[in-house]
Amino acid sequence: VVTFNAAMSACKMKWAHALALLPKLLGRRLVPDAVTCSSLVGACATGSEWALGLFMFDYVHKLLHGKGRLDLAAWDTRLSACERGHLWQLALNCLHGLQRNGPQPKIHSYSAVMSACGKG
Repeated sequence: VVTFNAAMSACKMKWAHALALLPKLLGRRLVPDAVTCSSLVGACATGSEWALGLFMFDYVHKLLHGKGRLDLAAWDTRLSACERGHLWQLALNCLHGLQRNGPQPKIHSYSAVMSACGKG
């Protein structure tokens, strides 16, 4: 998983390449983790494909059901994608979900939500 995560992270400007690695990771029966999620969402958001990034967050989150938890970095990457997409309502919903089910939000989490609200 670590090698796939590193390769996905290296694909920041080429989101399609990062996404192409996910089926290969799954084909080897490896379980994606929080870094996988952050790498995929970050690559999509950097490539202006924030909607796809948000979909990938939900997809990896479902794959992890019962096998692990997403860390704050993964949630913050999702909040950043909401900010880039000017999706203030989704950012607020994400923050609410984070407060209920995720790790404790930090200042940068709130900052991304406030920025999304300012852009939306």
